[in-house]
Amino acid sequence: MDVAKHELNHPWEGVPVTPAHGSDVGVLVLAGSSGRIEHERARILAQQGIIALSIR
Repeated sequence: MDVAKHELNHPWEGVPVTPAHGSDVGVLVLAGSSGRIEHERARILAQQGIIALSIR
């Protein structure tokens, strides 16, 4: 499934990843204490039809 990925810089750093066809379901992806943005995990969720937002 195709996905669209965008980088956010303000007001926080992050990446929203959406399925190309859109979705009514979304999740917030958190990485814990590592402080990283979970690009890969968000992409996998979007490929399954879920809007995923990973922020730092």
